[in-house]
Amino acid sequence: MADKKFKIEIGNHSDVGRVREINEDYFGSFQGSYGELLIVCDGMGGHKGGEIASRLSVESIKNHFEKLNNSFNPVKELKSSIQSANHTLMDAAKNDPALNDMGSTVVITLLQDDNAYTANLGDSRIYLCRDGEIKQLTKDHSLVQQMVDSRMISEEEAKHHPQKNVITRSLGIGVETEPEVSDEIKIKVGDTFILCSDGLTTFVSNSEILKIVSNGTVQDAANKLIELANKRGGEDNITVQIAKVTNSDH
Repeated sequence: MADKKFKIEIGNHSDVGRVREINEDYFGSFQGSYGELLIVCDGMGGHKGGEIASRLSVESIKNHFEKLNNSFNPVKELKSSIQSANHTLMDAAKNDPALNDMGSTVVITLLQDDNAYTANLGDSRIYLCRDGEIKQLTKDHSLVQQMVDSRMISEEEAKHHPQKNVITRSLGIGVETEPEVSDEIKIKVGDTFILCSDGLTTFVSNSEILKIVSNGTVQDAANKLIELANKRGGEDNITVQIAKVTNSDH
């Protein structure tokens, strides 16, 4: 990163879980003149579709950032990168009818100098652990989240609601693709960003995530979070990426 004030330690892991045959999650962690770019996508669309959707989405977003010059507007480019990933999926589906129903969620964290930016579409999540507390930075684009917002069900009921997997925005499926992008977040030493698919958050609570990422290395934490989700059933693919901000001379 430009001024090397901070160093970013990254740990990540993705697992098919205990029930599914194919891992339809895909992640990427990239570094360039744009900063550090972390992406997690959770694909859907059955038989190969989801697997292809998540991979194409990550690659498309990475390519978008690699083509930028050094002075760009992060908020604008995060939006553009997600929109171009959406076009990539729509084009792929046009060329192969078997991919007609494919789509993907996406969460992105961009760390640039001493700022972070987040973007999301769907029900994958980004958390920030700071000063011993955990905060969810993204809001799920899902039917159950709408039900929670309108007080029809509680947060607890939402976790295991039969319509839990119905998402209201995603890449590729012709539903609304307007991503939510955060304003800049000033980062400081100790900040830990967690990006994950819902295969983690269905089975592991926020307080457990906080406890695990607060101990040991980021890679150990990523592995342990996935182990815990699997121990509790592993009914979905599980992907975790963790980025911890440390001193550049750490």
